[in-house]
Amino acid sequence: MPALDLVHHALIKRAATNWPAKNKGVMVVFCIFATIAIVVIALIVQRKLAAARVRKEREEFMNAAK
Repeated sequence: MPALDLVHHALIKRAATNWPAKNKGVMVVFCIFATIAIVVIALIVQRKLAAARVRKEREEFMNAAK
């Protein structure tokens, strides 16, 4: 089964080249940027939800006043 040996060898060779382990600084920067992006997106969503909640309460108040 030489074909399986070649596939196995290729997989082992590929697994041995762990790019994140070799480039730790790049991964740290990537994680920092990803964290900042998630926080910014969460803040935007929070503001949109709060604005929608205020708008809904305002509409309910106006409808109740009629």
